[in-house]
Amino acid sequence: MVASNTVKNYLPRSFYKSLISILREEIALLESLKQNLSQQRAALLTHDISAFLKVLEEQQLLIAETEAKSKARESVLKTYLHNPAEFRLSQIISEGPEEFKSTLTRLKADFNRLIKQINQYRDSNRALIEKSLKFLDEHLSRLQRFRSYGYEKNGEMSVTKDSNLNKQV
Repeated sequence: MVASNTVKNYLPRSFYKSLISILREEIALLESLKQNLSQQRAALLTHDISAFLKVLEEQQLLIAETEAKSKARESVLKTYLHNPAEFRLSQIISEGPEEFKSTLTRLKADFNRLIKQINQYRDSNRALIEKSLKFLDEHLSRLQRFRSYGYEKNGEMSVTKDSNLNKQV
């Protein structure tokens, strides 16, 4: 374990290999999550409720898998670093062996890019959902106002006492 705020010359190659492996797996899951959010957007735009629900179920599984990988990464950091909260990935990269720097730098960039894209999709989808809910609320309100004029299940017209149609001339 590293006792100070430096990683130089302390971390074994196995640490970097484990970190790279976990980051690759996390990135693959984030790519899947991004694709899932894209499918969710398509379902929202086409008002396909069954597709939306299917995508939402898949999304929950992907989020659980991503959280598990994140915990695995934290576990690797805790195994090798005295206080992992003091270390940023950029510090681990800059102070690490040259042979791992380019791979870790690329993985970090991919990871950050995907997080940004996922957040954009999530925000966009949230706005679409809010817009859809507002649309539904407005239409339900209109339907409730016209509820006094309608037909019952047996096909007969029903008019409430408040209706102008119910008044005699």
